[in-house]
Amino acid sequence: LFLHKVINYCSNHLNEDLSVDGLAEISGYSRWYFSREFKKNLGLSVPQYVMELRLQQAEELLQSTQYSVKEIAEMCGFRNTAYFIRCFSEMFGVTPSIFRKTEK
Repeated sequence: LFLHKVINYCSNHLNEDLSVDGLAEISGYSRWYFSREFKKNLGLSVPQYVMELRLQQAEELLQSTQYSVKEIAEMCGFRNTAYFIRCFSEMFGVTPSIFRKTEK
C-alpha cells in the first residue's frame, strides 16, 4: 500500500519539510488523490497527521533525553520554538518544560 511508504518516510524525516505536495510525489499519486486517500484511510489530513507524529516524537524526546526544548523542536521539524510550544501545549495541556518535569 502506498500509505506505508509515506508513513515510513514521515517517521524517518520528521525534521524535514513534509508538505502534501512532496508526500504526494513520494506516493506516486496526484496531490488531490493522495490527500483524499490519506484522509480516508487514516482519518486525518496530511498536515494533522504530520503534526501528531511530530508532537508524539517530541513527547518521547522530552521523557527520554536531556535535549533542550529548542533542540527537540528542531529535531521534530519545528522551525519556530514558540510555535512548537503552542502546538505542544494545545495537544498535551501543558508546556514542554512543565511536561518534562511532571512526567519524570
